Amino acid sequence: VFLGCDSLFGKPWLQGQVALSHTDIVGGRFTRDLYGLAFFGNAPYEDRTAELAPSALEQQRYQQVGWGVVDHRSWSWARLSFVKGQSFQLVDVREGDLYTAPDGRVLDTRLDGTFSRSDTAQRGWDAFNGLGAALSGRWNH
Repeated sequence: VFLGCDSLFGKPWLQGQVALSHTDIVGGRFTRDLYGLAFFGNAPYEDRTAELAPSALEQQRYQQVGWGVVDHRSWSWARLSFVKGQSFQLVDVREGDLYTAPDGRVLDTRLDGTFSRSDTAQRGWDAFNGLGAALSGRWNH
């Protein structure tokens, strides 16, 4: 956040602000069996069925540029930002399991879920995969 000028609208306690941000959000949930399969393989699940659901993974990446006002008497502030979406991915497994035969030569899986992602042809900082606006602020007494 950059604070500019020593007053705003002739009020010495008001100051303008310009904010730039880059945000990466990653979140997920997964079953104990899926964790075991990913990190230890399927040998411990021989002649067993591993539960893969419910599991999900989501990733969002976006940038913001905004302009706002700060009141230095209370440090309250308000800001309006332009939001540019860069990338999005979502994997949501609603139902799923994996059976490993006793000799390990047969794997039987059942999956039901969705996979969504933003346009893969547009990558990097110049990718525009969604536009929006955000209003943020803080009120102090």
